[in-house]
Amino acid sequence: MVIKKFFQTSIICGLLLLTSCSTFSFVFERLDWFALWRLDSMFELSDEQEALLQPELIELQQWMRDEGFPTTIEKLEALLALWDEEKPEAAYLHLMSSLDELNQLYLNAMEDQVVKFSLSLTKENAQHYRVYTDDKQEDWFEQASSLDARIDDDIERLETWFGHLNDQQVSIIERMASLTENELQIRIDNLRTWRESFLQAALNRDTSLIRTWLNDLSIFWTEEYTLLKQHNKQQRQALLFELFPTLTLKQKHHAHDYVVDLIDKLRDVIPNKS
Repeated sequence: MVIKKFFQTSIICGLLLLTSCSTFSFVFERLDWFALWRLDSMFELSDEQEALLQPELIELQQWMRDEGFPTTIEKLEALLALWDEEKPEAAYLHLMSSLDELNQLYLNAMEDQVVKFSLSLTKENAQHYRVYTDDKQEDWFEQASSLDARIDDDIERLETWFGHLNDQQVSIIERMASLTENELQIRIDNLRTWRESFLQAALNRDTSLIRTWLNDLSIFWTEEYTLLKQHNKQQRQALLFELFPTLTLKQKHHAHDYVVDLIDKLRDVIPNKS
């Protein structure tokens, strides 16, 4: 959940992915170590850079306990209430708006740490990150490599929330699946544009631009990617709204239990203030 996954995609999606793991508490309690390990693999940090970052990561970890996770739990509990009231469309819209709000909340909390880290980057760090992202882009964008890959990715994501999908539901996904022309290249071009814009700002020590970017990540996106992102968002909503009426009681309970489990895992790392 650092740099690329934090800032180009959704922080909260990354958080939800992490909380879905049984080792969440173990990883969170060692957040500074795991974050440094990830950042080092991406940028090949010096000992001085690691020493600079570690106290910042510990401070961020405490903020998550005190503010970030309690706010996230409130949003998830509201989502759960709408879901249990048999209002899946309202629950989905609440989730989407919550993702936007929470992303910005977490970005605001991390702003000083990200700026400090960015201003410490060297040309060698930047080149290492270019190689890292070029090596990873095939995995990151696998779902855009073909229509079959998109369908498989949709099914996998939805089964995380709802459990096993039946033949009717898979047919809906297959019928509504779409892949924009040149989508893979659009994503690759956007990655490179975003990456170079960020690295240039960092190497130029342009604090103002970095802060502006953290308040509006889209300023480093290509126009094609912005349109693609909006199109895919509309397609995802249309798919889910058609899928919701087909959900079985077991699948609804699976989604309920999934959210409860996320909430419990977040609560487990929040100190008891009673």
